[in-house]
Amino acid sequence: MKKGIKAKSVTVIDAYRPEFMPTHEKVMFKVVYNEETRVIIGAQLLSEIDLTQVINAMSVCIQNKVKVEDLAFMDFFFQPHFNKPWSFINLVGLEVLKENS
Repeated sequence: MKKGIKAKSVTVIDAYRPEFMPTHEKVMFKVVYNEETRVIIGAQLLSEIDLTQVINAMSVCIQNKVKVEDLAFMDFFFQPHFNKPWSFINLVGLEVLKENS
């Protein structure tokens, strides 16, 4: 990380799939952002399932200098029984909006 960047992070823990499904693995998702510009500068995932596609999406967000609160209302693939309408990615953005309201 560059010297002088004031970094802040937000972490959410949520089930990847709806809790009524037989399996609904937990996901811990952390996004690091520049506190002054609110631009995303990093992300981490921890889960027992393969979430490579999420880190790929976050890489694109970093490359395009997306602001962390923009994650709240980004449209991600949703299919009932396989994931949630509000993904854990959206929850990070919503958490930041809640903290700043």
